[in-house]
Amino acid sequence: MLFKENITGQEADIKTEFSIKREGDVLHCFYKAFDSSFYSASEVDNGNLFDGDVVEIFIYIGEKDSYLEIEVAPNGTTFVANITNRKINYIDNSFVKARVERKEKDCFVSLDIDLSRFKVQVPIEYNAFRIERENGEVPYHLYALNPTLCGTFHVRDKFILLK
Repeated sequence: MLFKENITGQEADIKTEFSIKREGDVLHCFYKAFDSSFYSASEVDNGNLFDGDVVEIFIYIGEKDSYLEIEVAPNGTTFVANITNRKINYIDNSFVKARVERKEKDCFVSLDIDLSRFKVQVPIEYNAFRIERENGEVPYHLYALNPTLCGTFHVRDKFILLK
């Protein structure tokens, strides 16, 4: 699946491919982020990774008004939080395994998310994203699997049912 420009919903000027598959309690996600500047804004997990180049996934797992937000930067650092009413609650990232491979100008991210600790009782809904900062410069680019058509990714009604 290809990402689109988040605000307009139009074809993205920088290509991102995404796939997702569920095996039992584990979600396997794979991103191909082409033409990246590989700018990582933090060397620390749960730092402000979104100030640099990142790929992200938001996952609704049945907790009212909350969802998981997981980000991976080109240097392999992760941001893992439970978002409740737009409030960030950092959580232990041990259920997330991220692998990053960089080739020429392309960044490949494999993400395995073990949801067994959350006792998911409903169908999973998600949306996937990419921020490309081009070495930290502004403006930055926002891309989405299902565009939110605004300047934020935090739009719950744009989540997609995982089939």
